[in-house]
Amino acid sequence: SYEGTLDANGEVLTLDTLGPSFSGDGRLVRYQDIIAWEGDDHRTLRSRAMGEDGGWGPYFVTAHYRRKR
Repeated sequence: SYEGTLDANGEVLTLDTLGPSFSGDGRLVRYQDIIAWEGDDHRTLRSRAMGEDGGWGPYFVTAHYRRKR
């Protein structure tokens, strides 16, 4: 399940969740998906995981969604 927050402008949705570690060691780690509305026809999704140091690591996924008119 996800817990999320929407920024004050209603343009960035940040979703937090727990999931299995990419290392396959059975640990659960925190993940964050950030969805940003860039305009009427464009959204971006970025994903990252929390590192062992407690800080967010680099984005491992960036996707652009564009509506075709």
